[in-house]
Amino acid sequence: MSLLLTAGLVLARVTGVITSMPILNSRMIPNLVKALLALLLTGLLAPVVEPTQSSLGLGLLLIAMSAEFTLGVLMGGAITLVFSSMSIMSGIVSAQIGQAASMQFNPTMSSMSTPVGNIALY
Repeated sequence: MSLLLTAGLVLARVTGVITSMPILNSRMIPNLVKALLALLLTGLLAPVVEPTQSSLGLGLLLIAMSAEFTLGVLMGGAITLVFSSMSIMSGIVSAQIGQAASMQFNPTMSSMSTPVGNIALY
């Protein structure tokens, strides 16, 4: 029973990360693939995590799951912040070297970026 509770908490955090990560948040990836990825990661991570107390009531379990989901969203937001800062940095570099006019659509960030920005994100 405690492994099932732990898997539920891990699934909540992984779902939060997947919903807010820049690459996995793309509309090009179907929702079914995202759900299967969340279940796969949960299956891999749940046995490694220390088991949760099985004496949690329903109210505390819902609070813990919402806290794990919020933490996952914050982790994905931190990754998004890194990607966004790389995009801004590449725009500044492109303007400095004279390639700011050659903008291209970047589907992973759903925005326009320069060739230097495409190289910087890979």
